[in-house]
Amino acid sequence: MRRQLFLTGCIRSGTNWVFDILSKYYCFSHSEYFEYFDLEKRKKAFCGNESLLFKINEDMRNLPLLASSFPEAKIVIMLRNPIEVLHSIYKPNRQSQPFRPFNDLEARWAKEGDLDRLPAAIRRLQSYFPSDTLEIIGDPNFNHHILRYEDLLARFNSTLNLLFDFCEIEVRQRNSVSNKPMTTTNQGMKLKDFSSEHQNLINLSQIPYLSKVMGYANL
Repeated sequence: MRRQLFLTGCIRSGTNWVFDILSKYYCFSHSEYFEYFDLEKRKKAFCGNESLLFKINEDMRNLPLLASSFPEAKIVIMLRNPIEVLHSIYKPNRQSQPFRPFNDLEARWAKEGDLDRLPAAIRRLQSYFPSDTLEIIGDPNFNHHILRYEDLLARFNSTLNLLFDFCEIEVRQRNSVSNKPMTTTNQGMKLKDFSSEHQNLINLSQIPYLSKVMGYANL
């Protein structure tokens, strides 16, 4: 039985891709509806709806409150190698769908004395992973499903089957699902692909710690 499903993850982790795959299986699907960012308003709007998919990246910053506000709902958390995500924010690929230039880096996340856009990109990425979110990611008792971007690329059909099982979605021909993986320039990025100055900035940030906690120890 399909119920309320919340899909979230850091930006550039594939949440739009997975939303497009799942949305056809729910009566109501909302992506980036910031008018429902307030959880109290969301609870009133979604009360009684048992075929709902809602995706917003900002939920990643407050997973405990989301879970307590919707105790019967399921949550899918998308993860992607933080180095790849960082590079995608720092130097967005114009072939990405949708393309986002992240002009807010300068307006909101930059600080005086920054070398370039990279420190702002680091701050924005880190903002999605407060300590309580990291605790939930590693909690086997939490009612969530960890979906890795890399698993979709390497094992699309089997990874999708696990997702469908978690969501209690019945699909007669699962291997016929469209939205196949797309190759982009940010896939496979490593720390060594950054300049030495940028590598120093990354090593001094929380990125190595986040990578380790999320299971991406090899930078």
